[in-house]
Amino acid sequence: TDGYLRAIGCTSGETVWEQFVGPEITATPAYCDGYLYVGAQNGPFVRASASTGVLDWSADFTIHGSPAIADGMVFFGEYSRNDSARVIALDSALGDTVWTYMTTANRFQGSPAVTDGVVYIPAIDGNLYAFGTGLKYTYDGPLMAEEGLNELVVNAFEDDVVIASDTASFFVDTQGVQHEPGTGIRLSVYPNPATAAVTLEFELPETRVIRLELYDLSGRLVETLIGESAFTGVSSVVFDGKTLPTGVYIVLLWTDERIISDRLVLLR
Repeated sequence: TDGYLRAIGCTSGETVWEQFVGPEITATPAYCDGYLYVGAQNGPFVRASASTGVLDWSADFTIHGSPAIADGMVFFGEYSRNDSARVIALDSALGDTVWTYMTTANRFQGSPAVTDGVVYIPAIDGNLYAFGTGLKYTYDGPLMAEEGLNELVVNAFEDDVVIASDTASFFVDTQGVQHEPGTGIRLSVYPNPATAAVTLEFELPETRVIRLELYDLSGRLVETLIGESAFTGVSSVVFDGKTLPTGVYIVLLWTDERIISDRLVLLR
């Protein structure tokens, strides 16, 4: 709380160096490539040499939680702003502001996490904010997936406005989630969306007993397109979409090892 960043010898317990940053340092520093990143609740936010404590750069931001570092940037949420607080992304080498995002929270107390190119940070306005490139998956439903058909709603944002949405579905049975990429098993549906005839094409790298079924979004089995039969290589079946109401359906290809799924949209 005295505003100093300190390095302590882990075997001797003696202070190796200390560097004043600012009043009320409340969070753990982040370390990356020989540098420490830390800030005070009243500012500033700094990068310091881990070996000497010498400040490399300083930026005028306030912070309560720990920062996160990934892909050449450092991420954190502001603390103790009079108006709405921002999520901040700085160039980790230079300290320059790369981008900011204004939220409805007046401060951030938690620390961000970064995975798969997405930054996640919780705010006291009740929201979990996520930033990254492309479409991002958020689970729309109960906190835990249930046995049967589940959905992930995918939203793309631009200037806080949803500009595109899609739905990815996965099926859970007693063996867990049965949707794994890179298995060599392929399922495709075309045309999609469709108004009449639909071709369901699947490819199996070796002979397998399969079952091809169509479900609605409630998880109800609508039709069995292929009963338990053995196939190998590329095969297809044509389905008459006029027999079903307009809507979104899930095609499930069952094998003895896993389930592959795809989405079918029927229009009129």
